[in-house]
Amino acid sequence: MIPTPGQSYRRYGIGGVDYHTGETVVIVRRHKRRCEIAQFLELLLEKHPHETIYVTWDNVNTHEDEEVEAVVRAAAGR
Repeated sequence: MIPTPGQSYRRYGIGGVDYHTGETVVIVRRHKRRCEIAQFLELLLEKHPHETIYVTWDNVNTHEDEEVEAVVRAAAGR
């Protein structure tokens, strides 16, 4: 770790890339929990209201939860 002046803190970034345009969508939060994953999915849906969104996850447990599934169901197959 590189020492820096002031108080040390940790942040987590959650992001995605539109491979057609190169556009990135990133949120930075204090935590990386299921609710932050759900917020990220909602942001993607807002930014691309009329497009199909493809998401590739790893097997981290934050990707499988009722809150995340509720966002996916509300998107109605987008």
